[in-house]
Amino acid sequence: MTELIPETVVSDTDPPATYCRYCDQPFDSAQTRALHVGEHHADVWTTADQTAYDEALAAEDDELWVYHMKVVVGLAVTYAIVVVVYMIVLG
Repeated sequence: MTELIPETVVSDTDPPATYCRYCDQPFDSAQTRALHVGEHHADVWTTADQTAYDEALAAEDDELWVYHMKVVVGLAVTYAIVVVVYMIVLG
């Protein structure tokens, strides 16, 4: 089965930070490259690649948790403001 790799356009003013050593795809950070290698080249990766993938996955999980907490707090604040405004209007 042939794997489709999306075409990546890289501007001349903002060169990529790193490339995949297996398929030469450009990436803006080592973390995104490590995630790519773990997801698309797990059959040929080295121990260093696996360690980098595990660390990048943990960092991504932490970032996602922080994002979810921001969303929950934002929704709670919005709900509280709506309730207070509703109470003022009816009061």
